[in-house]
Amino acid sequence: MGRLGLHALLFVLLLTPYFVPGGFVPAVEGAWLVPLVAVAFLSTAGFAVALWRGARGRLLVEVQLACDLLLAGWLVGLTDGASSPFCFLFLLILCGAMVSLPPRRGVVWGGAVVAVYGAVAWLAREATAAWSQVSVTVMALVATAGLAHRLAQTQRRERADLYAQVERYHELQALYGCVVRSIHSGLVTVDTSLRVTTANPSAERLLARQRPLAGRTVDGLFMLLPGQTWVEVLAAGGRIECGVCDDDERERTVGLTASPLRSEGGREIGWVVSFQDLTEVKRLERHVQAQERLAAIGELSARLAHEVRNPLGAISGAAQVLAAEAGAEVAEADRRLLEIVVRESSRLSRLVEDFLSFARSRTGRVSPVDLRRVAEEVVETVRMALPDTSGAVELVVEGEPLEVVLDGDAVRQCLLNLVQNGVDSLSGRGRVAITVGRTEDGDAALVEVADTGCGISESAIEQIFFPFVSHREGGTGLGLSVVKGLVEAHGGGVEVTSRVGEGSRFVLTWPVAASIVHPVLA
Repeated sequence: MGRLGLHALLFVLLLTPYFVPGGFVPAVEGAWLVPLVAVAFLSTAGFAVALWRGARGRLLVEVQLACDLLLAGWLVGLTDGASSPFCFLFLLILCGAMVSLPPRRGVVWGGAVVAVYGAVAWLAREATAAWSQVSVTVMALVATAGLAHRLAQTQRRERADLYAQVERYHELQALYGCVVRSIHSGLVTVDTSLRVTTANPSAERLLARQRPLAGRTVDGLFMLLPGQTWVEVLAAGGRIECGVCDDDERERTVGLTASPLRSEGGREIGWVVSFQDLTEVKRLERHVQAQERLAAIGELSARLAHEVRNPLGAISGAAQVLAAEAGAEVAEADRRLLEIVVRESSRLSRLVEDFLSFARSRTGRVSPVDLRRVAEEVVETVRMALPDTSGAVELVVEGEPLEVVLDGDAVRQCLLNLVQNGVDSLSGRGRVAITVGRTEDGDAALVEVADTGCGISESAIEQIFFPFVSHREGGTGLGLSVVKGLVEAHGGGVEVTSRVGEGSRFVLTWPVAASIVHPVLA
């Protein structure tokens, strides 16, 4: 486009003498005007097509310079030679050669420009210009060539330095991006208005947001403790723990650290906030604390049970012997008292057995066990103990046969405790279902015990696995503690969900690492 504009300007200047007689541009003979302009425009069009097709390189530049030099010599020769007002074109061509070509090639083309100008001046010796003017012009061309050469070298050095800095910048930018993306911690930058400007992939993943974090305020991402403000947190620095709630309304705990961002002048322009998900760590801490409490209570229970068991057996045995020896001679009131002693001794004996079951080692002999068959046996046992109420309580087993390698007695005890608790919560009418299957990823065996009973309050769920905590009249508070201990002793886990008035759902899982899981073939 620059060449086309220059040629258009020259074309207008060449036409000036025909419309403005006596102008500063000498007239060109009409026979040469059209060919000159045509060659100029055709050459420019040819180079434009070559560039459009992707032609590049020094050869194209040198061909273009050669065409320009020939056209300039032609034009200067037609317009008074050395006295032509178009001699400045040689300067432009010379500067273009020095800037566009390597130093040595630029010097060669500088010599070519001087030679062409000298040849044109010699061929047009009938012109009015004196040879002193030619000498001055040649010296100007040489000086321009030297200056252009020096400027071109400086430009090349600066361009090389600039390219090196740009390349270094891109390398640092790529390294920075790689480091930020590879960090497992969430990392966000916040401006002075407390809005997120950038966030790494880990931050997007940890916060589980369905839309980008950029532009959102930190108030909507993190939940500080009551009384805390972000101004205080960011000003104080250090590490705090706070909550986050993602778009799926899952609450989690994160550890958060904020550091100020400052400009080169030291002005605070924002903060860098890094955070890590501590939800699993907190869960493990609570689990360890619960296990420590259970271990201490278990040791105490074992000692108490052993201390109570022997005298309790003696009392029960003595009462039975006394009742047998007295026979019919004992009074009816005394007989009832002896029956009370025997009955309550038996109840205390069962309580002692529960103590021992809770305190003793939770792992027994493991062998292949069909979970569905165990569930059916448990349901049959509980069904036989139910009073005949015309099917008011429905006990069902669902799922396909599934064999695992576990302690069968431990599994049976767990299901028996859960089913019995479910039946007790029904108030005489309802449904208890045992479902046998696998987890969604297929990595663990799963047994679900669900009932339609009274349910458990949210505050009580946090305590139901603690020993001696019972929300049922007459309960010892050891049944669910025994279930949790037996399942976890085999590497499994227990989850519970419940709604008051709707029922409860207990899910027992055993991972593949703790048991070999495979279906039972019919």
